[in-house]
Amino acid sequence: MANRQRAAKRLIFREEMEGGNFMKPISIIGVLLIIAGIAALILGEVSFTRRETVVQVGDAKLEAQTKDTYPIPPIASIAAIAAGVVLVVVGYRKR
Repeated sequence: MANRQRAAKRLIFREEMEGGNFMKPISIIGVLLIIAGIAALILGEVSFTRRETVVQVGDAKLEAQTKDTYPIPPIASIAAIAAGVVLVVVGYRKR
């Protein structure tokens, strides 16, 4: 009985793999591009704080913090979304 259940599970798994009941890597990349494009449209910029050591004497050191901000052009966000849609469509068409 247990052997039949294992054989049935292997058969189901094989059918899923061959039948395409899973996302292909190209579709996953497409979905990630769509998510990144939407996030970039919503946020509009990426900013981060950088620490630099200005002076160091022995164990004592003086650090400066600088905040860098890089704007994300809306056209780049739209291009990422469009490329993601194309990859998802191509991934599903290759079934």
